[in-house]
Amino acid sequence: LKEYEGDDIYCIGGAKVYAELLPLCDECLVTKIDESYEADAYFPDLDSDPEWELVRDGSEEDERTYFDVVYHFLKYKRKVSQPV
Repeated sequence: LKEYEGDDIYCIGGAKVYAELLPLCDECLVTKIDESYEADAYFPDLDSDPEWELVRDGSEEDERTYFDVVYHFLKYKRKVSQPV
């Protein structure tokens, strides 16, 4: 990651990519949908992880709808920054 300029680097997973890069992140921008689906992999539950805190809760101004699926933009910050 040091070869990239700037502090903002975005990762769009798969589960293995998330698992490898999440320990290096200080901030996560998460799109959370108001639906439940059967799947074989999920993004980690940052709400139950004591290392992370929700700093933007996806309130109504962050709510969007695509067809009939409602989703919210959330922002999490790591409580203690990880060294890169």
